[in-house]
Amino acid sequence: MMEPFETGATANLTGVISVNPTPRRYFQVESRRSQWVFLSPVDLEFPGSGVTVPRTTTFVALLLVLTCLTATNRGLSQERNGDRQHHSWARFGLGSWKRIRVLTETLDQDGVVDTTTTEETKTTLMQVDEDRYTIKAETSVEVAGKRIQGGPRYITRGYHGEVNGQKARIEKLGFGEVTICGQTYRSEIKRIVINGADTKLVSKVHYAADATPHVLRRETTGTAGKTNRFESLVEVVAVDRSSNVLGQTKLAAHVKTVNKLANGETTVTLEVQCEDIPGGVVSHTERTLDENGRVVQRRTLELLGYQTLGVQPIPHRVYRRHLRNRRRGFFAPRR
Repeated sequence: MMEPFETGATANLTGVISVNPTPRRYFQVESRRSQWVFLSPVDLEFPGSGVTVPRTTTFVALLLVLTCLTATNRGLSQERNGDRQHHSWARFGLGSWKRIRVLTETLDQDGVVDTTTTEETKTTLMQVDEDRYTIKAETSVEVAGKRIQGGPRYITRGYHGEVNGQKARIEKLGFGEVTICGQTYRSEIKRIVINGADTKLVSKVHYAADATPHVLRRETTGTAGKTNRFESLVEVVAVDRSSNVLGQTKLAAHVKTVNKLANGETTVTLEVQCEDIPGGVVSHTERTLDENGRVVQRRTLELLGYQTLGVQPIPHRVYRRHLRNRRRGFFAPRR
């Protein structure tokens, strides 16, 4: 499958602090993100109420508030970092690359191959930040025995599929389960909405921290303009399968994607994904069917080479090593 924020919390605490003996000096305690202005623990007086809180109580109360809000900021940061650490490109170091070959066959009315196109692409990771990443794609195309070298293209995307400066709105819906090959994984369900100038994507996503890939199922509906509507279903159908990757045996997942367009055209892709490969995809086979179910195009993808630099470890690997010796966490698969 070709790859197509929550903001930090800000809080304000305002109180009037009095220091005995008189004359009283008044201060404010406030927070702007994680930069705190905090004074020594003294009596906290609420003007007009006649209430003065002892200095010890004041200190403990303020400390609790600071701890809660700091934890909120940290939680949001960790969630963004989690998106990056699990992403098939962003978790690798800058300069990591992969080279693939895609063979596309277009079929005529009788199901006979009409045209064949071979495309080779080298994709390199150029930039990564908290919310998005940039890759460089260098492509050459061979048509009718002639090879055409294209110039480099720079593509920037967010970790949820955002393009051209779009923002993703994320809503947590609760928890659910996804069953793969008879094994049930508990998942966290999120609703992700991406609005563009004339497009809108709404996805329901099942995340499982202990599975690879961590997105086990994604249902998406989209609109482009006023009439064009499309649907997409991406689901993991097998995990931890041995796969030959350029002569080496690696664990991989099998992923099925079904895209349906408003004109009745359907594309079905069966994909092999490995977390050790930049971009994740090792190989895939793809068929495009028209509204009558006739195959009009076939496409195959194969990995030619890759290099990884500075890989960020995926947190669930540590979790898996200790899973047998620990009590199962929420995301542990049921057996």
